[in-house]
Amino acid sequence: MTTVSDIVRECPGLAPLFEQLNIDCCCGGNRPLDEACTERGLDPATVAAMLNASLGQQTTGGNERVDTLSTQELVEHIVIGHHVYLRRELPRIVELTQKVASGHADDEPRLLEGATLARIRELTDDYTSPEWACNTTRAVYHSLGELERDVHQHVHKENNILSPRMSPALNG
Repeated sequence: MTTVSDIVRECPGLAPLFEQLNIDCCCGGNRPLDEACTERGLDPATVAAMLNASLGQQTTGGNERVDTLSTQELVEHIVIGHHVYLRRELPRIVELTQKVASGHADDEPRLLEGATLARIRELTDDYTSPEWACNTTRAVYHSLGELERDVHQHVHKENNILSPRMSPALNG
Protein backbone atom coordinates (compact mmCIF):
# COMPACT_ATOMS: atom_id res chain seq x y z
CA MET A 1 0.00 0.00 0.00
CA THR A 2 1.66 3.23 -1.20
CA THR A 3 1.44 6.15 1.19
CA VAL A 4 1.55 9.84 0.38
CA SER A 5 4.92 9.99 2.16
CA ASP A 6 6.23 7.15 -0.02
CA ILE A 7 5.26 9.05 -3.17
CA VAL A 8 7.01 12.27 -2.12
CA ARG A 9 10.02 10.37 -0.81
CA GLU A 10 10.47 8.90 -4.30
CA CYS A 11 9.47 12.05 -6.21
CA PRO A 12 9.98 15.22 -4.09
CA GLY A 13 8.89 17.36 -7.04
CA LEU A 14 5.30 16.22 -6.41
CA ALA A 15 5.18 17.98 -3.02
CA PRO A 16 3.84 21.26 -4.49
CA LEU A 17 0.87 19.41 -6.01
CA PHE A 18 0.07 17.81 -2.66
CA GLU A 19 0.36 21.27 -1.09
CA GLN A 20 -2.12 22.67 -3.65
CA LEU A 21 -4.52 19.83 -2.87
CA ASN A 22 -4.07 20.44 0.86
CA ILE A 23 -2.88 16.87 1.41
CA ASP A 24 -0.24 16.54 4.14
CA CYS A 25 2.75 14.88 2.52
CA CYS A 26 5.16 15.43 5.34
CA CYS A 27 5.02 14.21 8.90
CA GLY A 28 1.29 13.36 8.59
CA GLY A 29 1.60 11.69 5.20
CA ASN A 30 1.95 8.11 6.40
CA ARG A 31 -1.40 7.03 5.03
CA PRO A 32 -2.51 5.58 1.72
CA LEU A 33 -3.11 8.01 -1.13
CA ASP A 34 -6.72 6.81 -1.47
CA GLU A 35 -7.41 7.57 2.19
CA ALA A 36 -5.79 11.01 2.03
CA CYS A 37 -7.80 11.88 -1.09
CA THR A 38 -11.08 10.68 0.37
CA GLU A 39 -10.47 12.69 3.53
CA ARG A 40 -10.10 15.87 1.43
CA GLY A 41 -13.13 15.02 -0.74
CA LEU A 42 -10.98 14.30 -3.79
CA ASP A 43 -11.29 11.45 -6.28
CA PRO A 44 -8.20 9.22 -5.87
CA ALA A 45 -8.12 8.34 -9.58
CA THR A 46 -8.17 12.03 -10.55
CA VAL A 47 -5.36 12.83 -8.09
CA ALA A 48 -3.31 9.89 -9.39
CA ALA A 49 -3.77 11.21 -12.95
CA MET A 50 -2.68 14.69 -11.80
CA LEU A 51 0.41 13.21 -10.14
CA ASN A 52 1.31 11.29 -13.30
CA ALA A 53 0.79 14.37 -15.46
CA SER A 54 2.96 16.43 -13.11
CA LEU A 55 5.71 13.81 -13.29
CA GLY A 56 5.57 13.93 -17.08
CA GLN A 57 5.94 17.72 -17.09
CA GLN A 58 8.90 17.56 -14.72
CA THR A 59 10.84 15.08 -16.82
CA THR A 60 10.36 16.89 -20.14
CA GLY A 61 11.26 20.44 -19.10
CA GLY A 62 14.40 22.19 -20.24
CA ASN A 63 15.04 20.11 -23.38
CA GLU A 64 13.70 22.54 -25.98
CA ARG A 65 15.90 24.22 -28.58
CA VAL A 66 15.73 27.88 -27.68
CA ASP A 67 18.48 29.05 -30.03
CA THR A 68 16.11 28.61 -32.98
CA LEU A 69 13.41 30.88 -31.52
CA SER A 70 12.97 34.39 -32.86
CA THR A 71 14.12 37.17 -30.54
CA GLN A 72 10.51 37.98 -29.59
CA GLU A 73 9.76 34.29 -28.95
CA LEU A 74 12.94 33.96 -26.88
CA VAL A 75 12.05 36.98 -24.72
CA GLU A 76 8.55 35.56 -24.16
CA HIS A 77 10.03 32.14 -23.39
CA ILE A 78 12.39 33.63 -20.78
CA VAL A 79 9.69 35.76 -19.16
CA ILE A 80 7.05 33.01 -19.10
CA GLY A 81 9.36 30.11 -18.43
CA HIS A 82 11.73 31.65 -15.91
CA HIS A 83 10.48 34.96 -14.52
CA VAL A 84 7.02 33.50 -13.81
CA TYR A 85 8.65 30.39 -12.31
CA LEU A 86 10.76 32.50 -9.94
CA ARG A 87 7.83 34.67 -8.87
CA ARG A 88 5.82 31.51 -8.14
CA GLU A 89 8.51 29.34 -6.57
CA LEU A 90 10.67 31.71 -4.53
CA PRO A 91 7.98 32.57 -1.95
CA ARG A 92 7.05 28.87 -1.63
CA ILE A 93 10.67 27.78 -1.25
CA VAL A 94 11.36 30.50 1.33
CA GLU A 95 8.28 29.43 3.31
CA LEU A 96 9.24 25.73 3.16
CA THR A 97 12.84 26.48 4.05
CA GLN A 98 11.76 28.53 7.07
CA LYS A 99 9.41 25.73 8.14
CA VAL A 100 12.16 23.11 7.89
CA ALA A 101 14.73 25.35 9.56
CA SER A 102 12.43 26.07 12.51
CA GLY A 103 11.25 22.47 12.85
CA HIS A 104 14.57 20.74 12.26
CA ALA A 105 17.22 23.27 13.31
CA ASP A 106 18.60 20.80 15.84
CA ASP A 107 18.97 18.15 13.12
CA GLU A 108 20.24 20.45 10.38
CA PRO A 109 21.63 23.78 11.71
CA ARG A 110 23.14 24.51 8.28
CA LEU A 111 19.66 25.38 7.00
CA LEU A 112 19.69 28.51 9.17
CA GLU A 113 22.32 30.12 6.89
CA GLY A 114 23.03 30.33 3.14
CA ALA A 115 22.26 33.39 0.94
CA THR A 116 23.54 32.34 -2.49
CA LEU A 117 22.83 29.33 -4.68
CA ALA A 118 26.43 28.15 -4.47
CA ARG A 119 26.40 28.37 -0.67
CA ILE A 120 23.02 26.62 -0.52
CA ARG A 121 24.33 23.84 -2.78
CA GLU A 122 27.36 23.47 -0.50
CA LEU A 123 25.27 23.52 2.69
CA THR A 124 22.89 20.87 1.37
CA ASP A 125 25.57 18.55 -0.02
CA ASP A 126 24.39 19.12 -3.60
CA TYR A 127 20.74 19.08 -2.52
CA THR A 128 20.99 15.58 -1.05
CA SER A 129 18.36 15.05 1.64
CA PRO A 130 19.71 13.70 4.91
CA GLU A 131 18.61 10.24 6.07
CA TRP A 132 16.39 11.73 8.79
CA ALA A 133 14.61 14.04 6.35
CA CYS A 134 10.84 14.33 6.47
CA ASN A 135 9.01 14.93 3.20
CA THR A 136 8.93 18.70 3.65
CA THR A 137 12.71 18.66 4.00
CA ARG A 138 12.98 16.46 0.91
CA ALA A 139 10.73 18.90 -0.97
CA VAL A 140 12.91 21.84 0.11
CA TYR A 141 16.09 20.17 -1.11
CA HIS A 142 14.42 19.17 -4.39
CA SER A 143 12.96 22.66 -4.91
CA LEU A 144 16.29 24.33 -4.22
CA GLY A 145 17.92 22.10 -6.83
CA GLU A 146 15.17 22.91 -9.32
CA LEU A 147 15.58 26.61 -8.57
CA GLU A 148 19.31 26.48 -9.23
CA ARG A 149 18.78 24.57 -12.51
CA ASP A 150 16.18 27.10 -13.62
CA VAL A 151 18.39 30.06 -12.75
CA HIS A 152 21.29 28.53 -14.70
CA GLN A 153 19.06 27.93 -17.76
CA HIS A 154 17.66 31.44 -17.43
CA VAL A 155 21.12 33.05 -17.25
CA HIS A 156 22.37 30.93 -20.16
CA LYS A 157 19.46 31.93 -22.39
CA GLU A 158 19.77 35.62 -21.59
CA ASN A 159 23.58 35.83 -21.66
CA ASN A 160 24.48 33.40 -24.44
CA ILE A 161 21.53 33.60 -26.80
CA LEU A 162 19.50 36.78 -26.24
CA SER A 163 22.32 39.19 -25.38
CA PRO A 164 24.44 38.46 -28.49
CA ARG A 165 21.34 39.01 -30.64
CA MET A 166 20.71 42.34 -28.97
CA SER A 167 24.34 43.59 -29.09
CA PRO A 168 24.17 44.72 -32.75
CA ALA A 169 20.91 46.51 -32.06
CA LEU A 170 22.36 48.23 -28.99
CA ASN A 171 25.59 49.22 -30.72
CA GLY A 172 23.97 50.25 -34.01
